[in-house]
Amino acid sequence: MALNTITVKKLVSVLFIIVIIAFGGKINAQEAEPKVAKTYCSIGFGVFDLLNLGLGLTNNNYQVGIKVGTIPVEEKIFSVSADFYYHFGSYSEKAGMNTWFFRVGIQYCSETGETYYDKLTYLNPRIGKKFFFSEKFGFEIDGGMMILLAQDEYHENWQLIDFDMTFCPGMGVGFFYRF
Repeated sequence: MALNTITVKKLVSVLFIIVIIAFGGKINAQEAEPKVAKTYCSIGFGVFDLLNLGLGLTNNNYQVGIKVGTIPVEEKIFSVSADFYYHFGSYSEKAGMNTWFFRVGIQYCSETGETYYDKLTYLNPRIGKKFFFSEKFGFEIDGGMMILLAQDEYHENWQLIDFDMTFCPGMGVGFFYRF
C-alpha cells in the first residue's frame, strides 16, 4: 500500500527537522570542544542505490548526505536519496567517531524504457558499519528494509509477473573519503 503525496512531504519535513537539530549546535554536553564538521564523498553500489556517488557532512555522531546513482544500460535507470545517519557503538580512534550507524532517508528511483516507466519513492531504514583504513579513508556496508511510499508506473504490454515491491531488502557497500 503506497502512501499519498502529503504523507511523503510530512516524512521529508520530519527528516529535515532532525537534520537541523543534529547540526544546529553542540549536542553532547560532556564534550569539551565540539568536533569540526567534515565533508565527505563516496562511491558505492547497492540495491536501489545503484552505482552511486555521494556527498555529505558529518558532525560528531550525526551525518547527512545525498547519493545519486545509475546503471549504464539501455534503459534509463536513475536513483537519488537523501539520508540521515546516527553513529553509535564501537569508537574508532583513527576517525574520532563511532563506527556503527543507523541510516534513514527518502529514496527516489526511476526506470524508463521505450514502452514503460516506473517511478518509486521509498523510506530506507538501514543499519551498517564503517571500517576506517585511515583518519580520512574507509569502507562502509549497510543493510535494511525499503518501504514503498509512492509509486507511478505505466506498462504498455501486460506483465506476466507483477512484483509487489511494498517491502524489499535494501543494502549497499561503498568507499568514502573525508576532507
